[in-house]
Amino acid sequence: MKIILFKSLLLFSVLVVIFACNQKDVSVADVKTIELKGSQDFLPISSFIAELGYLELQVSEAGYEMGEITDVKVLDGDLIVKQRKARELSFVRFSETGRFLNEIVNNKNEEISNPLDVVLYKNGYAILGENGIYEVSKDGKNLKKIISAEMAGESFFVVKNTFYVISETGSNEFLTQYSENKKAKNSVRIDQRFDKLMYTDVAHFGKQNYHLLSSFSDVIYTFVNNILMPLYKLDGGNYSTLNEVWQNVGDRDTKETMRYIYDTQHVLVKNYLENDDIIFITYWVGSSSTTLIIKKADWEMRYYGRGVNDIDGGIWDRAMHLSDKNELYIPISSGKIGGHKITNKWHKEFENLQAHIASTGNPVIMKCMLK
Repeated sequence: MKIILFKSLLLFSVLVVIFACNQKDVSVADVKTIELKGSQDFLPISSFIAELGYLELQVSEAGYEMGEITDVKVLDGDLIVKQRKARELSFVRFSETGRFLNEIVNNKNEEISNPLDVVLYKNGYAILGENGIYEVSKDGKNLKKIISAEMAGESFFVVKNTFYVISETGSNEFLTQYSENKKAKNSVRIDQRFDKLMYTDVAHFGKQNYHLLSSFSDVIYTFVNNILMPLYKLDGGNYSTLNEVWQNVGDRDTKETMRYIYDTQHVLVKNYLENDDIIFITYWVGSSSTTLIIKKADWEMRYYGRGVNDIDGGIWDRAMHLSDKNELYIPISSGKIGGHKITNKWHKEFENLQAHIASTGNPVIMKCMLK
């Protein structure tokens, strides 16, 4: 445990040195601090949302049964939805108007054990699975394994046909690199209980522009010329961050370490989205959730503990995608739509949606334009 912690902190120190030696790419002044302070504020979404609309995912018309939506991406103009129904996991492809196109991949396929993430690759997609990386056509009909290895991470990206799997639990590395037609080594996992505490993710925007969040090292990195460069530093203010808690673990064994972490109130990031203009982070301080929205142009920060939909009285839920047009994509199930009590009837959009979804049973993506 101490070795893993030491090597992770050593990796961060090396990255800082690399950063300091590459002043042409990133200057010291460019490393901004993101303060993750707690907030109990109820914030009307009209204070940060200019307009909203609803995109119906037309699955009932196609005879496809959709479960819980766990992720959303927009790839090459199509909407890619990750869904979970009991033990079934799959990626489903929709048009930009919500028309069902096809299921891309499903874990019922005997070859892929668990589809975790999807990115554009060649003329179709690459799928990250627990047991490797697969290439699949857009219609989902042609699936082949291109990398065979046990993966520790749950997200990845590709640059010039080289895959980078993001994980803070594999071989003490933040990124594990894989290339086609090369022998791949398996990532080494730490205890699954520690794994669940970690949160890593990648935001891809612009041309080959990747920002990667590591809540373990309290840093958002930029990936430049195959090198991770610190870009933003996460600061918990009066609260410890996960990295600060780890530094105080000492000689505790696994059981004692878990107890110490749970007993020490700290900041834990749960959701990270970013584009050219906005950073959107949701995190927990103890048992309370706070969302932070940063306008990068002037570094304005807005915090709220709970968003209240005062535009049409509808639902405010977890954002899963931030488009390059500054739109948040928020999935809402038909059950939530039907069971929601409208408190604001100045606008009729959600009331009309309830009546319509009652007959179709389709899930919806709420698209919210940030101010």
